[in-house]
Amino acid sequence: MAKNNLYKDIADCLKSHSSIELSGHSLKRVQLLASLVYAIIASKRSGIYTLASKLQGKHKQAESRVKQVKRWLDSKWTDHQTHFACYVEPLLKSLSSSGELVLCIDGSEVCQNCISLMLSVYYKKRALPIVWLVRQGKKGHFSQQMHLDLLQLATKLIPKDCSVVFLGDGEFSGEELIQALRRQKWSYVLRTKLNRKIDCGNELAPIGKAMTPKGSKYLFIPSALPHSNAVLWHEKGFEKPIPLLTNLELAHQACLYYKKRFSIETMFSDMKSRGFNLHKAQLDQPKRVEKLIIAVALAYLIIFLWGIAPLKNKFVGLFYRKDRAKQLSPFNRGLKTFDYCHENQLSLVSLFSKNLKLFFCVRL
Repeated sequence: MAKNNLYKDIADCLKSHSSIELSGHSLKRVQLLASLVYAIIASKRSGIYTLASKLQGKHKQAESRVKQVKRWLDSKWTDHQTHFACYVEPLLKSLSSSGELVLCIDGSEVCQNCISLMLSVYYKKRALPIVWLVRQGKKGHFSQQMHLDLLQLATKLIPKDCSVVFLGDGEFSGEELIQALRRQKWSYVLRTKLNRKIDCGNELAPIGKAMTPKGSKYLFIPSALPHSNAVLWHEKGFEKPIPLLTNLELAHQACLYYKKRFSIETMFSDMKSRGFNLHKAQLDQPKRVEKLIIAVALAYLIIFLWGIAPLKNKFVGLFYRKDRAKQLSPFNRGLKTFDYCHENQLSLVSLFSKNLKLFFCVRL
């Protein structure tokens, strides 16, 4: 097979950021991960058979390549800690240098009859994946225990001494999760139901029955629930006001944070219909799906970071019109850059002024 510069760039990047000593089987697993990431980006697909057809390596027969992918998905040595955490940790460390991380939680249908619960970090109006869990079933709510399990996984990655704001919709406003967030000393803004009863001046009443002051967008209700304030947010154009629970002290601040939650929906769209078609992959075993998401999430991160990386001057305008660059999302800019380089067999490393060894360390 002819030398592929883009696969080599991805493989070099993953190997240089690995947290373990790579040799023998561990090296082969990371090389296969790099090949999967390359295949996902090049094909815009996440199905095993499509990815197997584009794998880089010595295997020639299609059946052998499919078996190779399945072995990687089934291996006990393939896990989030070894094959993803080491890449997202430098990213989180870089973002935490601002003094604050904003985390968004949500679920989405993935693969065949599976649904993923994912926690992401907010950056440049986009959500970047951190940790996830998968269960069987169509779209629906997750158990409180899965909320807590995901939170526990995330706390291992979040840098210490960093302020955290946790965002979620109505599914995540349960008392157990709120207590866990309080134990972590994290701030939170969580949507709740309009019929949720809160303390309104020594009497319990649905939050939706409260009235925002005339001429105001917000109604702030302190200590509406034990340890939580409530906000009723009614912007122009809202069909119904949005009720929020928060431990922040300012209504407008809580609403500004909550707006960032919608970025996770854009991320899911990029991983699915607008990008890598994760929802069409024919996998129905949650553990396999969790491992496939490692490769898809890495592909998403790499494309996003290529989309924001500073191009050397002589390459500006090569992949898209310079005057339209700001109209494109970082994900779309990264895809256009990759597609051009893929078509012309170029190395991405030569195009950017950023050191490959610092690839996952963003500049604020």
